Amino acid sequence: MGLISWIKDTYYNHKLDNADSAYQAKDIVGAERIYQEILDKQPEAAEHLAKMYYEVGKSRNDELAYLAKLKSLFSNPTLEKGVISSYLNQLVLHIERTAELLFKECDYNKAYKYLKAIDLDKRGDANFAKKCRLYALYVSLNSIESGYSYTSTISLIDDYCKVDVELDIEDAIIGTVKRLHESNKLDRAYCTSNCLARKGNSKAVKECVAVAYDIYKRGKKSEISVIDEDVLLEYISQNNRSNLLVGLEQFAKFSDKYKEKYISEGISVISSEPDAKKAFSIFKNVWETSSDVSLIQNFAKPISSIAKYVYQYFEGNISSLTSESTYQVALFKELSLFEDYKYVLSVLEGFKRKGLDNRKLYISTVKSAYDTLNDSTRLSLINRLLQNYNDDTWGISEKLMIGERAQAAKNYALSSQLYNELVGLHAKAQPRLAQLYYELSQKESDFKKRRSLIEKAFSFKKIHAPLFDSKEYNLLIPNLSSSVHGLVKECFNNNTLDEAYTTVKLFKNLVSDCFDGYIKELKLYHDVHYVLSKLESLKNEGYDVHSDYKEVVIDVTTSKNYDDKYKLEVLSKSIELYTDNDLSEKFIKVVIDIIRNEKESDGVVVVFAKAWKQLPNSKLLVAFVNQNYKFHTSIVDFLIDKSSLPRCKKSLVSDFCDQIFAFDDYKYSLSVFDRISAKGIDVQKAYVACVLKALPSLAVFDRLSLLDESLAKYSDEYLVDEKMNLCNNLADEGKIEDVEKILIELIGLHKLAEPKLAALYLDKSKNAKTLDCRLSLIQKGLSFHISHSSVFDKKVFEPIFIKLLSDFTSIIEDLFSAGEHSEAYNLCEELKLYSKTWYTLYLKLRTEALSMLEGIEDKITHLSETFSTLNENGYKVKDSLSNEVNSLWDTLHNLEFQLAKSKPYKACVQQFTEYSEYVNNQCNENKASELQKDINNELIAIHKSHGYKCEQEGLYSEAISTYILLSSISEIRTKTWCKVRCVLCNIKEGKFVEEDEVRKILAYVGFAKEKKDLAYRYSLYLIANKGAKESLSFVSEHLPEESELIAACNNAYIKEAEALLEKLNQTLDRFKNGNATLSEAEKLEDCLEEYDQKLSPYLSGVHSKIVSLRPAIHSYMLSKCFEKGNYNQALKYLKASGKNWYEDNIYFRNVAIACLGIVENGKLNKLNYKAIISCWLTAVYRDQLFVKSLDYTSWDDAYTFTLDNSLGGSKSDSYESLPENVGYDEPVDGSVISISEVQQSLLDRFEVALNDKDEIFKTFFEEQKNAMDALVKLNLDHPCIIAAPYMANTTKKCFNEIKGTLDYEYDNYGGENILKVGILYNINTGVYSDYKEAAGNAQECVSAAKSMMVSKVRGSFTGTTIDSIREFSDLYGSFITEIQNVLSQMTKSDTPYKTVLNVFSIICQALNDNTVAYIFGNYINQSIVGKLNDESLDLTSGLKDLLSAYKVAKSCSQLKNNIGNVLEALVGKYITEANASDLATIKSVLASTGTEFESNIANTLSEQIVLIAMATGHADTIEALANIPARSVSLRSKLSNLKAQAKELSLNMDLSQVVEKVNNNTMSYSSALQKVYSIYKDNKDNSRVCDNLCTLIGMCIREYVIPGKSGKSTVMSVFNELKYNKSATYRTSAAALKKERQEILDQLPLKARILLTGGSTYGSELNAEGIKLKNALQLYLDLA
Repeated sequence: MGLISWIKDTYYNHKLDNADSAYQAKDIVGAERIYQEILDKQPEAAEHLAKMYYEVGKSRNDELAYLAKLKSLFSNPTLEKGVISSYLNQLVLHIERTAELLFKECDYNKAYKYLKAIDLDKRGDANFAKKCRLYALYVSLNSIESGYSYTSTISLIDDYCKVDVELDIEDAIIGTVKRLHESNKLDRAYCTSNCLARKGNSKAVKECVAVAYDIYKRGKKSEISVIDEDVLLEYISQNNRSNLLVGLEQFAKFSDKYKEKYISEGISVISSEPDAKKAFSIFKNVWETSSDVSLIQNFAKPISSIAKYVYQYFEGNISSLTSESTYQVALFKELSLFEDYKYVLSVLEGFKRKGLDNRKLYISTVKSAYDTLNDSTRLSLINRLLQNYNDDTWGISEKLMIGERAQAAKNYALSSQLYNELVGLHAKAQPRLAQLYYELSQKESDFKKRRSLIEKAFSFKKIHAPLFDSKEYNLLIPNLSSSVHGLVKECFNNNTLDEAYTTVKLFKNLVSDCFDGYIKELKLYHDVHYVLSKLESLKNEGYDVHSDYKEVVIDVTTSKNYDDKYKLEVLSKSIELYTDNDLSEKFIKVVIDIIRNEKESDGVVVVFAKAWKQLPNSKLLVAFVNQNYKFHTSIVDFLIDKSSLPRCKKSLVSDFCDQIFAFDDYKYSLSVFDRISAKGIDVQKAYVACVLKALPSLAVFDRLSLLDESLAKYSDEYLVDEKMNLCNNLADEGKIEDVEKILIELIGLHKLAEPKLAALYLDKSKNAKTLDCRLSLIQKGLSFHISHSSVFDKKVFEPIFIKLLSDFTSIIEDLFSAGEHSEAYNLCEELKLYSKTWYTLYLKLRTEALSMLEGIEDKITHLSETFSTLNENGYKVKDSLSNEVNSLWDTLHNLEFQLAKSKPYKACVQQFTEYSEYVNNQCNENKASELQKDINNELIAIHKSHGYKCEQEGLYSEAISTYILLSSISEIRTKTWCKVRCVLCNIKEGKFVEEDEVRKILAYVGFAKEKKDLAYRYSLYLIANKGAKESLSFVSEHLPEESELIAACNNAYIKEAEALLEKLNQTLDRFKNGNATLSEAEKLEDCLEEYDQKLSPYLSGVHSKIVSLRPAIHSYMLSKCFEKGNYNQALKYLKASGKNWYEDNIYFRNVAIACLGIVENGKLNKLNYKAIISCWLTAVYRDQLFVKSLDYTSWDDAYTFTLDNSLGGSKSDSYESLPENVGYDEPVDGSVISISEVQQSLLDRFEVALNDKDEIFKTFFEEQKNAMDALVKLNLDHPCIIAAPYMANTTKKCFNEIKGTLDYEYDNYGGENILKVGILYNINTGVYSDYKEAAGNAQECVSAAKSMMVSKVRGSFTGTTIDSIREFSDLYGSFITEIQNVLSQMTKSDTPYKTVLNVFSIICQALNDNTVAYIFGNYINQSIVGKLNDESLDLTSGLKDLLSAYKVAKSCSQLKNNIGNVLEALVGKYITEANASDLATIKSVLASTGTEFESNIANTLSEQIVLIAMATGHADTIEALANIPARSVSLRSKLSNLKAQAKELSLNMDLSQVVEKVNNNTMSYSSALQKVYSIYKDNKDNSRVCDNLCTLIGMCIREYVIPGKSGKSTVMSVFNELKYNKSATYRTSAAALKKERQEILDQLPLKARILLTGGSTYGSELNAEGIKLKNALQLYLDLA
């Protein structure tokens, strides 16, 4: 070996050693670099490198990367392959074992990835290939379990199942299916299992059936769509080979195909079961599982072995029949085939009891059996029918006929029983009972029994069933009435009067003239006393028998059979009973006659007293209170002392007084009036009139005496005036004393009494000799001003009062001038009684008196007394504004100031205070304000002066007290000055003063000198008491020029700042070491600002360092929270940072991590769940968050990621630039990782954390997620941020971005899905608001429809509401579909059709949708027609309901046809029953439908209905029907013809009745003539009427005119009217009259004919009879 070679070997060996050393030092990259450099140079390098690749790959779990590196060594041809292969094989084996471990740990993707990496190395190894295939299967199965989409993967599973499936593959698939089933991923479970089931695998078939059942049970359409029904049926068959029915049972309810198969199998099994009970048990189970009409058709028929079990079952389970109308139809059809009618009826009765009624079948069954039965059995069957259907007309009629046959056979008990049972059911039942009672009464001999039977017969007149044939019953009334009259008459004849009255009471309300007949019989009775007594009794019972009683009384009083005493007794009783003028007049007349004939006064009084007591009457007074009647005093005494005169009418009392007044002896008259007055009767007018009548005849003082006596009794104005006139006369005579006395007596009686007295006193004062006498007279005159009577004449008194007042004032002034001041003052106070200005005089006198005083205090006292006197006498000084009073206040003010200033400080202040209070209390407001200002100013000056003085003398407390007093009366500025002085006094005295108080004072404006003094003194105080540091701020602020003071304060602060900085650094050391707790971090963050404030002003460079600490502390706190799992606190810190999730991805990622931690640690609650869930969802859906994280991390550089199908819907143009390893390719296992799968796994993780939480959280999660999915699904042209709605609504910028994007999409492309999404995001403006409102309206309408409440539907389905929904076509379409579904459900349920009608009439009208209307109309049509057919609904109600439906469902032609049919039937019903409501319904239908149904009405209008109407006694129905309103010409024509036909037929019937009655002798010719003439007047052109009239004319001439019999005047009245009322038709018919006249003449001799026709024959003339005949014959001509 050469030197060079040795050197190289040594060098490369050294390199190899270096590489080995690097490997040993874990520097893999460095070692690999060196190994690679010497691979070709050093032979052992390849082995060392291969070994390192093996060991590192194995130890670092990075086997695949190092496997690739190991394999790359084989590409170097210079290397020894053997050694490398050894390490390669070891690594391959390790990878295979690792794959097995991963597989056991269920990491199938990675396990398969590992196997695929060594696929080439294991080529030819069958077991490895099998393992690979199994692992690949598990990857696919795992993808199905957890992947976002599974459909493409299913085809891979299907490939595994195309050949024979090995056991491990089968177990893998079945295991996966079970897990999918358990986790409710049902569609995936079914599709996966189906791959294996299609190959006949029994386990898979079983799983398919089980999963399919759960899919159907859950009801999701997307899951159901994966099931092929035919395939599943085959699986069910395979899974239930022994009992297919059981297998099909659970699926029957899910689809028609399953149900059909289940029913078919059930029928087969039931039919083949020989044991009836077992067969029925199977039937019951099949029916209850899936009811179907074919089950009824097969097993309810008579030949079925389980038929009776079936009917018994349905009787107990009626509800299962009523769900479908076809069930009932089929069941009843089969039941009708049974021959045993009793069994059929029994079954129907059982159904009816349970609410299922088939009346039609029941009745038809009874009828079919009826004819074959005997009478006894028939009655039993009819009773059974009526027990169930008591309104069946056929049964009722049959029962009535049985009763009639029983009556005919004289089986009265049975007929009575049957009639009674039919009461209320048949109109003839009670009339027949009445007839029966009447017949029995005619056979009864006992009076009371006979009366009882008649009473029973009559009882139906008072009370009868609603169904009652009045016409038939009324035919019996005349016979019954006649019987009652006979009973009454019989009683009177038998003298059983009480029975007569009892009979009347029984029948008086039933027989109209019963009572009248009784009274007639009573008045004819011979005993008058009984008659009157009975009539009185009847009156007391309430009967009006006044005229009857009066008639009997008049008969008694006019009869000579009774004396006056009895007559008076009868009359007395009669007027007691009745107020009757005629009876009263007769009574008074009889009384007067009796009294006048009485000879003794006692007898007179007795009769008069009795009469007066009963009937006080003026005629009695005129007759007997008369000075010309000899016993008048006795009568007067009686009336006053013993009669009830005070209680008599005023008119009677007045008449009595008039009679007394007429007496000539006025004293007697007055004495009588006094006696009457004593009884309480007002006789003032009569008394006064009597006095006035007497006065002229009396002397003056007699007159005065009579007036005084009368006035003592009555204060009458006429008497008063008479006395005043008498006074005036005495005054004229100069009798002053008498006049004064009379005037005093007249006070209160006459208005001039007091004025005249005052004038009299004034006149007397003029002549008074002394001042006292004069004053007394004037005071007496003035007193009337104060106190006078109510009738006082003020106007007359006024001038006299003025004169008196003038004289009174003069007297006061005279007294004052004479020095009588007190007397003058007293009279001034009295003057206030007469004059409001009395105080003017009083003040004048007091002012004059003031000038006479000298001392200040005396003058002050004088003025105070003046004011007090004024106040005490009602003159309020405080309210006075007079100049006189103000002048006195000025005087008092000056006096008070003089007095106060003369006193020392305290006394002076006291004087001013008291005077100030006096002014406030007594002086008027304006004047007081002026005076108080002076007082205040003076006091301020006094307090200031005294305060200064105290400060100078060192009396600080007293100075402060003085300043406080001064402050209380000062304005703001002086108050402030006082505060400054007080604080200065406190500081001077060395007392503690608050700095705030000092600062507040120093802030005041002004007082510069005082403030500077205060600042300096307080600074010294602070330095002395609190130290220089505490004083710095104050000194710097208020004494900036005092540099020495400021420097002394600053030094203390720097030392303190340095100590605080040291403390901060110690704290920060704990953070650097990670030892600080979370609470310490929070505390430090809170204190940073405080540190800054305390350090920065005194230490340079500290501020910036403190500011930089905050984000570091915040990060520390956040990491501690995550470390400790305190996610709530972490979230709180993040929110407090002020960052925006919308713009800061790192911040938002941390927020999302905190949210996940909160949920997984069970900290989610009802306060935070919305924010937490919406934040997490927004983060997961934010593709940008994932992309950015890849951009700033390096771990992922070796991988490729795809945004294909990402949750955020990113598109290729969503990002300006993407990381190199991020694209949009489809995901590939192991190489291209799906971001979507990562997002989905994060969502799954969150959902798992929510599983055991409140349902409200899950619901909110789904709502927010669905909204976001909906937003992504829109595939927007201009994508926006994808955020949860709740999150978006908390960030205005985010919300506006989403709204702007949706607005753009809608404006350019439209689409209601955009609006739906907008609403999910709470966009409530513009078209979104309209759509939301419309959607809400649609939901409300659907809800209202489902509720089936009319009020709710009417309130919801308004025009505005429906129009709002129509604005959006998709919404409207789905809305209409929902309404159709609701309607379909209702028609299939047991909802009464009436409810559907009421609700959907409103809905159809609002929607105007042909499809809904048709479904609705068709259902209503079928329901109503069915009920009409089985007679459970009457025609009127059915027609109204059909019409209600037709109004909104015009598209349903069948509905229209049936309305026409029912309308025609209703016309027929109206004709036969004459029910007014039927006619009203017909009119209503025509009025509301125009001419639509007039043709149906026209179809019914034939001559036949006229005949029916006449036959049923309802002719008036034709007239009413003919008058219905018609629009079409054809119906009007038909109605006109009908009217004519009806009129003609009615006319013919009326004529026929007249003819029949004439022929039967039940109507007289004259009555017949009147009747026919009445008909003629309305039907002059009817030939039959005219013919009959002419016939009757001839008959009446012969019957009445010629013989002159009674009735002639009646017929002549008709004839005379007819002469001038002949129609042309009548004239034609009247030819018969001429013919009849001629026939009469032809029967007579010639001479008679000549004389009768107006001629004459010699020697012959007509006698009276002949003249009658001649006139009659002329009448023939007149009428012809």
